[in-house]
Amino acid sequence: TTAAQGGDVTAMRLLAGKYDRGNGVTDDAVQAVAWYRRAAPNDAEAKFQLSRLYDIGRGTPRDGNAATTYLREAAAMGHGQATMTLAFRLENGAGMRRDYDEAALWYRRAADRGDATAMLKLADWSRRGRGVEKDEAAAVDWFRKAADAGSSEGAWQAAQAYLEGRGVAKDETQGMALLLRAAQMGNAQAAEELRKREG
Repeated sequence: TTAAQGGDVTAMRLLAGKYDRGNGVTDDAVQAVAWYRRAAPNDAEAKFQLSRLYDIGRGTPRDGNAATTYLREAAAMGHGQATMTLAFRLENGAGMRRDYDEAALWYRRAADRGDATAMLKLADWSRRGRGVEKDEAAAVDWFRKAADAGSSEGAWQAAQAYLEGRGVAKDETQGMALLLRAAQMGNAQAAEELRKREG
């Protein structure tokens, strides 16, 4: 508490979290909001938590605009979960106007920071021309990146692209390597396909 009162941003956020969860102190959402607010100017996580509290009206009246503002600010500061939440809301028009182009920009930011879910989204959108230009080669590229980030779906989709020559030159060797990887990562469709091929 002393550090928080002394202006230590991390301490403020941690204290807010304690009030938020009733962890070591009495659960007090109003105090949580107050401390998150103090930390927020310099802390992405505090902004993200404020967005959540405004969204559900905990410790403060519900305020969709404030929730969105804090969410956007947290995302702009590079907060991973905020970035994905914002992209998802823009994609689905949840609490804000649907905007695929802007959603794609935020998914791109998350993907550039290694988020496999965002990579899969961009791969799918590159195939469909949603929020980004239709580009099969770019789709394959994103599927491969998702595979490298640990996504079995990414490996499976990239494998199919290479085996069928969709968006890339047909390449049995690459395709099989990716197919095997997808199966090893637990992708049921890839495992099935391997069984068929090994017959």
